[in-house]
Amino acid sequence: MEKWLIFGVLVMLLIVPYVNAECGVYDDFSSGTLDSNKWYEVIATDVGAGMLDEHYVEDGVYHTAQVNIGDRGTGLVVKNVVFKPGDTIEYDVDYVCGYGNRISTMMLNGDAYSATLIGYLNGIHPEGSNEYGTHHVKLTFLGFDGVKVEINRPNGDYNTWIQTYSKFGTYPAEEYTFGIVTRNGHNGLVHMDYDNVVICTDDTTEIPEFGSIIPILIISLLGFTFLRPQIAPKSL
Repeated sequence: MEKWLIFGVLVMLLIVPYVNAECGVYDDFSSGTLDSNKWYEVIATDVGAGMLDEHYVEDGVYHTAQVNIGDRGTGLVVKNVVFKPGDTIEYDVDYVCGYGNRISTMMLNGDAYSATLIGYLNGIHPEGSNEYGTHHVKLTFLGFDGVKVEINRPNGDYNTWIQTYSKFGTYPAEEYTFGIVTRNGHNGLVHMDYDNVVICTDDTTEIPEFGSIIPILIISLLGFTFLRPQIAPKSL
């Protein structure tokens, strides 16, 4: 019996690496303060003009607003997470109001530029949204190929597109740090709030290819051959 127990543990140690999906609520901002173990804030404009007038946790959301006209931006960067191909992040954006150039976008490896997901910056993204209300955003990292953007708009419409890194000025890479960004231009005012951040660091359970399970098959065969219970011969 002890031999079979050891054999079972060895097989499980070989199988566990293939069952490594990790997905859950990263932050719902219910604590009342920004969790410094999960986030840090940075200036997020291509001109480096400064932070938004308002950027803090309030009433269960991460609140951002610029109440004085001016080029400002704040990035809320996920701490200690590096996103690999297939990883996802999703969150709600409550687009309360805005004036002039103002957008919700993303920061990749420290670079936040003018790829408009929600809002208006010298125009509206063909698949984006400038509609007030709550949007649900899901981003899937595609490595060198960019980011798949999915947005559920307040009116019920669903929009999706592949955002390439050339829109950010970021050099293509396989892995990225990520931040949620609110920014506005020289003539802009904005109020956007964020909530219900969910991160999946491995979107689906990895299914091993046949070649990778050969060691498991060999150990299983050896286990059945050498560790099977010995049956005593019947006495005559």
